[in-house]
Formats: sequence, structure tokens, C-alpha cells
Amino acid sequence: MSYLPIIALMGLGIVVGVMLANYLAERKAKAEEAPVADAPTEQPAATTSSPPAKRRFWFGGKDQNDQIQTFQNWTNAKLEQPELRAWLGSLNNEQLRALIEQLDTFCHQLGFDLAWLTNETLQKNPELEAMALAVVEHYCSACCQAASAQNGFQQFRQLLDLVEQPFNREHKPISQQIYADLVRRDIVPAMAPDLMVATEQARQTAMANAVKDVAATNWPALAESFNTVTSQEDAQGKAKDGWSQRLRNPFRSRETASSSETVA
Repeated sequence: MSYLPIIALMGLGIVVGVMLANYLAERKAKAEEAPVADAPTEQPAATTSSPPAKRRFWFGGKDQNDQIQTFQNWTNAKLEQPELRAWLGSLNNEQLRALIEQLDTFCHQLGFDLAWLTNETLQKNPELEAMALAVVEHYCSACCQAASAQNGFQQFRQLLDLVEQPFNREHKPISQQIYADLVRRDIVPAMAPDLMVATEQARQTAMANAVKDVAATNWPALAESFNTVTSQEDAQGKAKDGWSQRLRNPFRSRETASSSETVA
């Protein structure tokens, strides 16, 4: 009996087994090299919360005139300073409306409502009522003082701007007049003869330096010249917007607005 066929079959099986093993190893290697897909990330659930509701203040709506009258009655009865009551009484409805709106907001920011005073809710706690009354009285007093000084604040700011840039296009005409007034009052020396034939730029520089020196050493004198010049401009009807024009102040009474004030 010949063993040749058996040996041939065994050789064939070995070859097939080796090829199969190589094939499986190759597939495994490819599977390991393949990139792993990123796992889907969970998206946060969309929030549907609405924005917080705005506070509804006591002052507002269609009954503002009644609220203004309520506030006036309360201030006349509760505020101790007669000059403060007189100032509040001089304000028209538009000015009072502006004051009450800001005061109502201010009170709320400090933790109480203005209506607690005007409708006498705080009478249940006299100590808190006294504290709230003091806050309102100080606030109204501060507004009264600011309104009376408003024109002075504005003119002071204008003079600061002029000293900073005395010869820009807006300030040039009035700066020249201020310099001339300072010379007339012997506060600064007259321009040197050599500057009279110098360039315009050189003359402006000399005048600007003179005005700045007076601002640094004698502010009241500069303020007086400024008031003199701007008053003359007003009298001649030459004043432009931004010079000797009062700032719009909703708390200024008509009587106060018509009075004249000067830079200190």
C-alpha cells in the first residue's frame, strides 16, 4: 500500500491552514487600524425659561396725575424743610414726574417702595418709616441743590474745556476776548512787540500760555473774565450753542432757570 496520497493530502492541509491563518491575522490587523468613530455627544436640553419679568413701579400708568398730587400732599405734610417744600411746589408736572420716577427707582434699589410712604403703609413700623423719610428728604434736597447750581456746573465745565483747548475752532473767538480782558485788568502783560509781527500760530500760542498760567495761579480772575465776556456775548445776541446756554434740567424750576449765575 502506498502512503504517497496520504502525505499529499497532509501537505495540502498544512498549506491551506497557513493561508487561512494569514488571512485571519490580516483582517484582525485592519480592524485594529480602522479609526474609531467618535461617540455622539449629548447636547444639553434647550432651556425655555423666559426672562425675568420687569418690576412694575408704583409711579406710572394712566393715573400719574393722581400720583403726582398724592406725592405733593405727602411732601407738604411730612418734609420738615420749608425751602425744600417750596422748591418742590415750584416744579411743574413734567418736572415732578421726572423727579418721582427717579426717586421711586432709587427707593426700590435701597430695598423699599416710595408708595410705602405716600400711602402710609410704613406707619406700621415707625422706626423704618423715619429712616425711609430721611432717605427721601435727603434725595430731594440733593436734587434741589444740584438744580440751583446747574448753570454754575455747566459754565465751569465750559471754562475747563476752553483752558484745555483755547484756540480750537469753537473756543478761538472767546479765548481772544478773554485774553484781551485779562490784559485790560493788568492780570497778564500785553503781547510783546515782536509777537505783533510774528505768525498767527505764535500769537495764539502766547495767548494760550497766558490763559493757562492764569488758570493755574488765579482761577477766580479767569472765571471773572469768562463771565464778563460771555455776558457781553449774551447781551449782544452773539452767544452760540454751548456758550452761556443752560443745561436742560428737569428739576429746575422756572423761577430758578431765569436767574443768572456765574462761574465760581
